[in-house]
Amino acid sequence: MEISLQVDGYDVIRASRRAQTLRNASIQAIGVVIGRDWANPDAYDAAIRYRVEWLIGSEMSEGLRRFREA
Repeated sequence: MEISLQVDGYDVIRASRRAQTLRNASIQAIGVVIGRDWANPDAYDAAIRYRVEWLIGSEMSEGLRRFREA
């Protein structure tokens, strides 16, 4: 998980890599970024590309919503 006021592409990549490290150790994990807003449109695109879930302001990705409901 990465938490930042403005989530950028580097936050997304770090969250993705941390989740992958845990998965390599046979731990179920998802990458998540949390922030007040996206730093730029590329950050949102990176979250989609790297399959990282998000909570940005009051907007939540569908994958994070399903995880919270489980």
